[in-house]
Amino acid sequence: MLKRSNAIAEKSDDLDFKINLNKAFVKFFDSRNNYSQAYQHQKELMTLTNRKYRKENTNATQRYLVRISNIEKEKKIIQLNADKKIVAATANRNKIIFFLILAGLLSSIYFIIKRIKYRNIKEQEERDKTFRTKMSSDLHDDVGTLLTSLSMQSELLEMKASKELKGSVGKIASMSRDATRRMRDTVWAIDSRKDNVMDLAYRMIDFAEDMLGAKDVEFQLEHNIESKDEKVAAELRQTIFLIFKEAITNATKYGTGEVVMASLQKEKDALKLQIRNDTAQQINTSEASGLGLSNIKKRTDDIGGQLNLTQKNKQFIVNLSFPL
Repeated sequence: MLKRSNAIAEKSDDLDFKINLNKAFVKFFDSRNNYSQAYQHQKELMTLTNRKYRKENTNATQRYLVRISNIEKEKKIIQLNADKKIVAATANRNKIIFFLILAGLLSSIYFIIKRIKYRNIKEQEERDKTFRTKMSSDLHDDVGTLLTSLSMQSELLEMKASKELKGSVGKIASMSRDATRRMRDTVWAIDSRKDNVMDLAYRMIDFAEDMLGAKDVEFQLEHNIESKDEKVAAELRQTIFLIFKEAITNATKYGTGEVVMASLQKEKDALKLQIRNDTAQQINTSEASGLGLSNIKKRTDDIGGQLNLTQKNKQFIVNLSFPL
């Protein structure tokens, strides 16, 4: 029985079975006082136990190494994923930086171009002002002097002319004076130094006093202009003056009062002009026709202004508003 059990144990690869079997042999031979056999099986038991421990240690070491290997692999995977995220984040950051730099560059280019355009516009405006000032001076010095001289010569000639020629010479003198006035208006309109509301008011007063003074009509202008720093565009200044001339001419021809009153008020975004004169003639204010009113309406519309004509208590009132 013992021999058969021993043969089975030798063929088996199960260390636990062999260990348990040798433990049984040790107890068996020890109980029979067969110490020699008990010793042999005790040695075998120790050998088998050592083999089991070595095998367990080897397996544990292998498991540990496998675990270490898996941990290393996981670390590499984590590191790889982290590297990918870093690369992606870096790429996104570089894109953002690129677009920010591009936006900054485009903004810089835009503002540089805008500043260059602004500077060119200012330089062109200064050149235009210089040219207009020079032209007005040349016209005043050359053509204006010539017309003034012609007007004076015509008046002298009218005084010395015979009765037959007085009418023709008088027309020449009148045309010369009219040409001189027109030349003054042209010089004033061109001169860039007059591009302010105060000079517009002064020019209105000069023209109205010349026109109305010949008929002993007083002219009064109220305004809130304080200095020449209140600028106005040349086109607007000239258009307002032409409208004013038309209105004063009408007041001179058809007015019946002893005074013509006007008001020029500069507001935040508008320039308002009012002309009032007495008239015995009933004027149809619903239609801007006749008496130069159509010209006033057209000039007002051309610069986006507003015109309102009223007649109350035999007083004809022209209200105008021009956007600044």
